[in-house]
Amino acid sequence: MFLYKLRPDVELEKTNAGCRLYSHISERYVHWKTGQPLDLLHTLQAEWLSEDAMAELFQPTPTAMDWAGFYYLFQKLISAGFLSARFTQNGKPVFSITPALSTSALQAKPITPQVNYQLCRFTYLRQASDAMVLENPLTLCRMTIHTKELAELLFHLCGGFSVDSLKDEWNALLSALLATEMIAAKNNESGKQKDSLPLWEFHDLLFYARTQKGRHSYPIGGTYRFHGKRKAPAVVKAIASPETISLGKPDADMAQKLDRSFGDILENRRSIRNYAETPIRLDDISAFLFYSARIQGLVEDPAHEDMVSLRPVPSAGARHAFEIYPFIRQCRGGDPGVYRYCPQTHILEKIKSADSDIQKLLAWNPYKAITPIPPQATIYISARIERMTWKYESIAYKLIQQDLGCLYQTFYLVAEALGLAPCALGDVDSDRLGKALDMNWQIEPFIGGFTLGKRSE
Repeated sequence: MFLYKLRPDVELEKTNAGCRLYSHISERYVHWKTGQPLDLLHTLQAEWLSEDAMAELFQPTPTAMDWAGFYYLFQKLISAGFLSARFTQNGKPVFSITPALSTSALQAKPITPQVNYQLCRFTYLRQASDAMVLENPLTLCRMTIHTKELAELLFHLCGGFSVDSLKDEWNALLSALLATEMIAAKNNESGKQKDSLPLWEFHDLLFYARTQKGRHSYPIGGTYRFHGKRKAPAVVKAIASPETISLGKPDADMAQKLDRSFGDILENRRSIRNYAETPIRLDDISAFLFYSARIQGLVEDPAHEDMVSLRPVPSAGARHAFEIYPFIRQCRGGDPGVYRYCPQTHILEKIKSADSDIQKLLAWNPYKAITPIPPQATIYISARIERMTWKYESIAYKLIQQDLGCLYQTFYLVAEALGLAPCALGDVDSDRLGKALDMNWQIEPFIGGFTLGKRSE
């Protein structure tokens, strides 16, 4: 037996013309003008109801039942994705579908006997509260499994499962899985993957689908889900080391270099992996960081008890989740070592320099196939995850990656203007960096790197 309930994100509003349902996730409306089935809709917000119970609340009068009107409303709710469906047996939940299938859970695709069915390779199972959730980035629906017996069926579906005689709950689940494309006939031409799907790896497709509006039914965007629950994280980390280097504002000669035509800077920007024999100067690093990453000003958000910053590089919501760690190997006017850039005061905070792992990272040459000379400085970028997740939901890490691209381009343009040799790294050893600097990757993982040196003439 299937029961139905409005999704928790669906809000009900009474209007002069009737009533309106709205989802801030899908940004869809359902208007109802002929009559006001408010009792039904209010109850659906709080309880699971069968179709018969829904019909009774739709028209609780002894007059002839308006079945056409009821099913019109029911299908509008289903089509809008406003309902969740739950299959029950003996009064106990077996599995749920959110949102309910577009054609209603009662009309899910039938299972063919003697056909092997297998889970799609993009289908995955995860824990959620006291149940298990089955999802697939190819479908908007997610399924919650409430019984351990169905978990056994899912195990069999990994390698292929031939349907013969099934329990009612197994047959209902398989029908729903087939309708949501979480399973397919294993040896059937119609069950073959589309030509485009082999191009996707599991994590790439999942990341894309879960961070795009319209590809899932979760809250998305600037929801401020931790406001009132956790204090807003500081704009920048506090200085912990007693050793700092004040960088100072770039002089007039440095400022003049940025007066070049923007078109000229953009046209000549390149990745450069060869360096001059004379090392980069501390003043060059100072100007590079000043023009690309310093804090220009702070902006208060009193409504959310939060603070954001303005910088030369853009960031989603001005959150600026990045921390910048220059690993300086050779530098005129400064000591080799590992530093953290403090963008608010434009200083370098010295972190470590004697540790053996640090020394190996300082000496590492990502371009050894091109040149035996390692970069004079490598700038590693970490992300304070909570700076972004405190405001944004579902898309926080995506926004961090977008911000990283903005930071890379800004680094390139400033380096070109200053006549330095820049190059972004495609990947970094995040785990090794985190251990060397004693940083918890779950809180502040390293996500990028950028090499810098004095350009050879």
